[in-house]
Order: sequence, then C-alpha cells, then structure tokens
Amino acid sequence: MAPILDHFTPRVLLSTRSFGLGGPASSMVTIDIVMTSVAIALVLNRVVVRLITSKKLASDDYVIIGSLVICVAMNTVNIVAVNHGYGRPSSEVSKSDLQTALELYFALQMLYRVTINMTKLSILLLYRKIFDTERFRFKLICDILFIYIILYTIATFLVTIFQCDPIPKAWSRAIPGSCINLTAFWYANAALHTLTDVMILILPMPVIKGLKLPQRQKLALIVVFALGVFVCGTSITRMLTLNTSSKASDVNEETALSTLWTTIEANTAIICACLPMIRIPLSKLIPSLFPAFQYSDSNSIAASEASTSKSDSPCVTGWCSLQSSRSTSISEMQTMLPNSYGLANIIFPSWG
Repeated sequence: MAPILDHFTPRVLLSTRSFGLGGPASSMVTIDIVMTSVAIALVLNRVVVRLITSKKLASDDYVIIGSLVICVAMNTVNIVAVNHGYGRPSSEVSKSDLQTALELYFALQMLYRVTINMTKLSILLLYRKIFDTERFRFKLICDILFIYIILYTIATFLVTIFQCDPIPKAWSRAIPGSCINLTAFWYANAALHTLTDVMILILPMPVIKGLKLPQRQKLALIVVFALGVFVCGTSITRMLTLNTSSKASDVNEETALSTLWTTIEANTAIICACLPMIRIPLSKLIPSLFPAFQYSDSNSIAASEASTSKSDSPCVTGWCSLQSSRSTSISEMQTMLPNSYGLANIIFPSWG
C-alpha cells in the first residue's frame, strides 16, 4: 500500500484534476465540504458555549470533538479518493489511481466505524448526566449501551480490517485469497447500527414523559431529543444502498452511493448532537428571533449554582439533574435547566 499521507500533499490536492470534477462522484465532494463545515461550526459553538457558561468541557464534549476529528479525516479521505477516480467506472481510471482510490475507500470504512459510534457515546454520556433520575433502570441501560457500543466498535473495526485474507485483497480482487461474506456483514452491521440509533432515540422519552411540565414545554423537550430521527433516517437510507455495494462487480463505481450516505450519516449525527446549542449564539446575534431569551454568562452560571441549593442532585458542569422536576414548579424548573446547552429557553420560551 502506498503511504496514505502521499495522497494529501498540496500538489495532489490542488492538481488540475482535483476533486474528480466531471465524474459521477463529484457531487460527493460538495456534500462532504458543506456538511463538514456545518459540523465543525456546530461543534465549535458547543465548545465555546460550554467554556463560557461552565468554564470547562465535559466528557461528552471531548468525545464529540474526537468524533468530529475522525469524521473530518473520513471526509478528507473520501475527497482524495474521488480525486483519484473513485465513483468512476474502473475502465476509465488508471491502474495506479484505481488502487489508490480503493485503498482510500478501505480506510474510509474503518474511520466511519469509529466516528459514528463515538457520537453515540457522546450522547449517552450526556444522557447519563442530565437525566440523573432515581430510576436505576435508566442508568443501567445507558451503561449497558455504552459498553456494548465500545465492544461493537472494536469488533466491527477489526472485522473491517481483516475482512479478507490477505488484507490487500480487500482493495484488489485480483490477489489470490478469500473474503468474508460482505453482504451478510454489511447488512448485520447496518441493522445493529440502526437498532442502537433507535434505542438511543427513545431512551429518554419515558423520563421526559414523567416530568411535571405543561404539555407544550414537555413537547419542546421531546423535540430537542428527537433530533436523532434524522440520523435514523440516514442510517436506514444507507442500509437500502448496501445490496448494490456488497454485490458490486465494479467496486470503484458501484459503492459510491452507499459511501455518499455513509458520510452523510456520520456528519448528520454530529450535527444533530450539537444543534440544540445553536440557540444561544442566535439569540445573542439576533435578539428579535428569540425575544424572550436574554443571554447572560453570569446568569447561566448563577442559575447552575442556584439549582444546587434547590435540589439534592448535583449540578453537572452546566446541566442540572432533571430528577426533581417531578415535584417542582415551572419557575423552579427554569432554574434547574441552565442555559449551558441552550435548552432552558427551548423548553420555557415566551408564549406571549
């Protein structure tokens, strides 16, 4: 395998054929650049908001940052692969470019396994903090899912690496050897992957249902945590493209559609995990958009500190437990939901 870093030099990235312009997969480049830019912006916003309001980052922030770094690497690998002819018929690509494109496609699969699951881990860490309820079952499910996803990531990562014997056969079918049943592996992986998406999506809903909140505020909170529906949608769409990819006679051309949805899914997961926090900067930049929300760093911190005295549950780096909301008033709940993640005003807007 040629050194991967050789494909990321300025000479290659800025060459006249850069981004495979004119090829069937050239649209992947535009999508990658746009979605990566949005994901980076939202993660940066999340970091800034957390540092301003809580003065430090939490474990879920560090994990989502790691997921973003790997996602950016995955998108970059995809762009460089397209630059070498990925997405075109193999007959139209030189032998050296074809090998490079397929090597990069192989690397992309491994990066995807890591970034998508790191995003899930970040969400579970967030759940574990803000839903500090008396329900032992909720905590147990979070912990079991967390451990399962870690083990699942390691297992699928290793299977992806050793899917063929010898390993280079994964990107060069001409090499003598054998490979696992990719159709079975990809579908099993996609099904389990979608299942964990759905489980993470519905996990907080029973807890939210038990909160002593007016229906509209409760609905607003459900909407915030239901953003994962978009991730489930991209995951299912990706799964529908796997049949063509797993049985492709021309891997370089026929796997492009599933690769497109792979990158969309990974970026969408990060975007949805960070999207609720965009309200704080928007309300500060465009006050008329959120007239009831007056952003104040000190108020956020004060609210966080005040909540500690109102509840026996600890306030965790800008979030406070939702546990005591079962028996508190709306005004108390507003204090218990500080603005660190922008949810306080999402749940308690001015309804006129």
